[in-house]
Amino acid sequence: MSNQEMQFADPDWEPTQPGQKPAGTQQSPVYTPQPVNDDRRERFQQPTVETPPEQEEVYAGYSGYAGAIPEQPRQAPYQYQRVPPPRRRRRRAWLWIIVAILFFSLMSGGASGLGSIGQRSVTQENSFNNLPAGTPTIVINEAAGNIHVQRGGSLNIEEVKHSSFFDDPNSISVKFEPTGNIINVKVDTGTSLFSSRSVDFNITVPQDANLQLATTSGDISVNDTSGAMTLSTVSGNISTIRDTFTGNASLSATSGDIRSTEDTFSGDASFTTVSGDVAMNQDILNGPAKANTTSGNIDFNGTIASSGTYQFNTVSGDVHVGLPVGTNFTVQADTSSGSINANDFPSITVLDTNQGSGNHASGTVGTSPGPSLNIGTNSGDITIHQN
Repeated sequence: MSNQEMQFADPDWEPTQPGQKPAGTQQSPVYTPQPVNDDRRERFQQPTVETPPEQEEVYAGYSGYAGAIPEQPRQAPYQYQRVPPPRRRRRRAWLWIIVAILFFSLMSGGASGLGSIGQRSVTQENSFNNLPAGTPTIVINEAAGNIHVQRGGSLNIEEVKHSSFFDDPNSISVKFEPTGNIINVKVDTGTSLFSSRSVDFNITVPQDANLQLATTSGDISVNDTSGAMTLSTVSGNISTIRDTFTGNASLSATSGDIRSTEDTFSGDASFTTVSGDVAMNQDILNGPAKANTTSGNIDFNGTIASSGTYQFNTVSGDVHVGLPVGTNFTVQADTSSGSINANDFPSITVLDTNQGSGNHASGTVGTSPGPSLNIGTNSGDITIHQN
């Protein structure tokens, strides 16, 4: 039936409003929208929203709920904001920290590390042709630098001064003071906060020359030279090749190796190092000799005289002694923790003195009397063999 017909049939009938259910049906509850992101505890404290008047717009959702459309707050139009550039104070802070570290490193001894950046060198030749007749003696005692000596036609000393890029090597003082046949070389490197300084010497000598050479930090090498020699270094190595040591010879190092090859020692010979090895290859020992090291090995292969005493001792290391076939000698060898091998000489008796952890060897090879060999190590092995 149409609305008009229903109006005449039932005077109390009223047309239904849009979104309103017919009379006689149960009215659905009104939908009340909840604010977003509100405190959950506050949601239950909000008052119930009453049914809006008919003249207001109603919300007809998909599920049939009706209610007033919640008024949305007006948003301000978007405004472009300029983002400031990142601050550079952090980089500057790191820069100052690095500068401070470098400063304190220099104050605590790190200047030598900075002084090794780059290198400047100055070379100067010094000839000595007007010395009196006789064997010249060269005396050098310096703090830092290498010394190399070899045989040449005349006596010449080349000095090479080194400094870092931030320093002038000409500020290093080297003086030569001849007195008769003796040439004293005095070196004064001075001090520099931002530079490590040193002087190297390359020396050529005639057939004979006596040498007294000492350096604190550097190597010493002598080749094809004849004379009395005393060679010493604290932190460095010593090398001698095909030299003839007339008179007594002393080769000593604190932290470094000593290597002698095809040298002849006429007098007493001493080889001493604290932390390093002693190696003598194809040497001729015509006089008594001592080879000692605290932490290192001793290796001798050569010939010894028909008399004299030869000592080879180390605290922590091995000892190898090689002699030519037919050499006469008497030996006493001891090791506290190690073994002894003397298989090439059946007349040498090896005894186990400490239940396998130590040994003692003694005996005579060839005819007696002959030179005496004393070999010892606390922690290491001993080997006696034929060349």
